[in-house]
Amino acid sequence: MLALLLMASTFLPIADASAASRRMPANSGEVWSRWLEFLRDGDVSKGRFEEVFGVELSKVQRLSDDVYRQTLRIERSEGRFFLAVVDSYPKENTYALAAIQWTSHFFDDGQWLDVVGLAPDLEAIGWTPLLAPTPVGASFRKGYAEMAYSRHWGPHFQYCGLSLRPHRFGSERLERVRLQRPM
Repeated sequence: MLALLLMASTFLPIADASAASRRMPANSGEVWSRWLEFLRDGDVSKGRFEEVFGVELSKVQRLSDDVYRQTLRIERSEGRFFLAVVDSYPKENTYALAAIQWTSHFFDDGQWLDVVGLAPDLEAIGWTPLLAPTPVGASFRKGYAEMAYSRHWGPHFQYCGLSLRPHRFGSERLERVRLQRPM
């Protein structure tokens, strides 16, 4: 029996081995470089997201008949957290949202992203600013997609977030593209 299990394990893939092959980002600068890598490829999928960020989106929520949210939330002491989210329409093989959010002191460096440095990196890979960046946020567009960065202050931490969403399905579809707070 053991021999059969060992033989079967060589043919059956381990659940999400690609996500496990890369470590999670160690600081906010590494989050940004991986976000650029994710945008550069053009393949927006749960699998690609997990591969680039070294995470496994293990919690699955059904938001409606055709929308699923897959998330990972890592919490540390004193309310510090890292959240990764992908919303998708599996029947249509499309995504509605890919996003990450973290508190400024989740990483040991205690840093967030500097908005001024985002624009040149994004423009180098074909993204154009929608509006002039402010100290707390920026938004960019490429084709039918919009990417946003925001930073805001809470009672104890600064919160940072990056999000990517499509704009090709018309206004009725955009109503479904919202990052809701995890339950």
